[in-house]
Amino acid sequence: MPSYAGASWQALRPSLVHAMSSLPDASNILADPAVSSWLRRALASGLERDPVDAANDAELLSEVLSGRCAALLPSPEDQSSATADRAAGAEGLFRADLAWDRLSADQQRGIGVAALVLAVGIAGDWAGRSPYQAFVAAAVAGQQAVLEAVETALGPLNELPRPNLAPIGVEACTSCGCTDEVACPNGCGWVMPGLCTNCDAGHGCPCRNSIPRPKTR
Repeated sequence: MPSYAGASWQALRPSLVHAMSSLPDASNILADPAVSSWLRRALASGLERDPVDAANDAELLSEVLSGRCAALLPSPEDQSSATADRAAGAEGLFRADLAWDRLSADQQRGIGVAALVLAVGIAGDWAGRSPYQAFVAAAVAGQQAVLEAVETALGPLNELPRPNLAPIGVEACTSCGCTDEVACPNGCGWVMPGLCTNCDAGHGCPCRNSIPRPKTR
């Protein structure tokens, strides 16, 4: 019989003992072909040792390997920042298409599902669909879910540059960002693709800190 050196396993590892009730049996792990050979060897070796010593060594090994993993892999915050930085185009605008391509499949799914809920909610609200409150609730919940999912993936959204609208097929002034649908506050027109009359005049567009209104083209 192995010696416990006067120590109670339950006293030494109460939380781990509780968690073990939901873990697979050691024999099942050893027999599972999906388990790595390294883990099977380590488990088989550990079962031959004093259980307290083996558990202590396993915990130390877990801490060492977890620390090495954390040192080698970027944090979620660093990953979000790097994704957002790489999504900035040469013109300094946020490129949603580049950012999307760099998201994981789970991140894309989370954002996509939330966007579908938002779109259906808005469309139902605009069309006066019944029950009214259900579509409004979907729009509100979808909007919140989209914001949370995107911010989780990219980091603080209020720190990103304004979006480049070309990937969604919208022509915008490269200087101030006005479009056919949202004009400069005092109205403007196109001098050429990507340049509105206000910005071409040389005095700049005052719309950066104003509430947009319909453009008069």
